Amino acid sequence: VMNLMIKNNSPLFIVGLSRSGTKLLRDILNNHPKIQISTIETHFMASLLQINENQFNFKESYSVVVRSKFYKTNKYFNRNNDYTNLKEIVDKSDDKLLAFLEYILKTAVGKKINETFIWGDKTPKNLRILDKLIERFPDGKVIHIVRDPRDRCMSVHNTWKKSITRAAYLWNKEIQESDTIIQEFFKSNERHQNYLEVKFEELLSDSEEVLSSVCDFLSISFNSGMTVLQKPSEKYGKASDSDKIVSENKKKFLEFDQDKVLLVEQICFYSMKKKGYEPIYAKYKKEVDKIKLEILRVFDFFVFHLSNIIKGY
Repeated sequence: VMNLMIKNNSPLFIVGLSRSGTKLLRDILNNHPKIQISTIETHFMASLLQINENQFNFKESYSVVVRSKFYKTNKYFNRNNDYTNLKEIVDKSDDKLLAFLEYILKTAVGKKINETFIWGDKTPKNLRILDKLIERFPDGKVIHIVRDPRDRCMSVHNTWKKSITRAAYLWNKEIQESDTIIQEFFKSNERHQNYLEVKFEELLSDSEEVLSSVCDFLSISFNSGMTVLQKPSEKYGKASDSDKIVSENKKKFLEFDQDKVLLVEQICFYSMKKKGYEPIYAKYKKEVDKIKLEILRVFDFFVFHLSNIIKGY
């Protein structure tokens, strides 16, 4: 049995584009007795890093957290004592931001600061600030889950009615940008052991093998019970009612119009090939007009909120 070894008790960040399996991976990992990550996403990491770029500012940091949905909707926070307890712990710490974050994220799962387990955050958009997270928490670990852009784009369209064109553009853009960061911060130096890329499709089809490698990465022993979920991980789509990993929840794009699949393949052409997703129809890369993208951004904003209102979220 391996020992828990995230150096200096630093965080674990699960990142990836939305509709790529970040939630499923988090819920599976939370089945392990040595891992506890909040089921509520933080969405405040970028602000927290910006506020504390030069030196730690407790009041502003605390203000950002308590204004967040993460804090407001979490039953474990004690609105009367959090400030005092946290201030006392942070004041005694050498790395104040790390201590601040550890308290917040451990409290969020009903644990105490002195309890030893793997803690962290699953917020998909942290992928966009991966370089800043790595710089600030060099001993932290990152698991990046990647999904076939064709399935991911169709899922985004089905779930929120968002534009397939823009979904493909964002997949391509964020995969390219994250690959550049990973090359700079992980592949080129001794930190390579702090980054792991997981394919969504492989998580579905080879669950035990992939999860064994994830556990090795985290220096903990694999637990076969991890693959059975306490409750369905998904609110939408084919896996929405399942408490198990739905192995056939892939290559759903084959059910869509060929023209839509072709469009995604053209926009993501080189990036998807680099990730091992071979185009079926596309023979070349297609660029997306910037004005069209801006129009689609506004469109996506409205259909996303309208979709959530209809669904009651």
